[in-house]
Amino acid sequence: MLTLKNITIKTNKDRVLIDQMNLTVIQGDRLAIIGEEGNGKSTLCKMIVDQNFVDPSFSISGEIKKDRIRIGYLPQQLSDIVLKTLLNDFLLKDTDGFLDYSKQADLNLWLNRLHVNVPLDHWEEPMSQLSGGERIKVQIVKLMSEDPDLLILDEPTNDLDLSTLKNARRLIIE
Repeated sequence: MLTLKNITIKTNKDRVLIDQMNLTVIQGDRLAIIGEEGNGKSTLCKMIVDQNFVDPSFSISGEIKKDRIRIGYLPQQLSDIVLKTLLNDFLLKDTDGFLDYSKQADLNLWLNRLHVNVPLDHWEEPMSQLSGGERIKVQIVKLMSEDPDLLILDEPTNDLDLSTLKNARRLIIE
């Protein structure tokens, strides 16, 4: 379960983006945060994942309880470091930094379900060589392989093709 209590987010110019928000998310819940650009949606997502991700120009207050949940987070943009990372390393490295090739078959199944055809010789290329939509799909595959309790996807549809958008709910929920 995820609980947000009295969350307030302000800009460094004291513009209030979110004021005293309360929210509880339980297993099985699905929600979307919808609003105009610049109103704190991404900041709220980052805050839930890790307050250290939030730009220091924002003032945040309130309480977040994450009751031992594993959070999978898809950021709006990949960092330069991740773009330089080899696809192989991005998908197969475990938390200790070792390549876990036992996951490759399952990852290939997910990639195929999302219509990403990555020949084995391309697994040694950097993430930057993939199209924007392929990068999103690869990130979703990595997140799904980590079996998170909660997925936070920050504008995941920006680079996806129409076919994937139509099938996204079915692909992720199955």
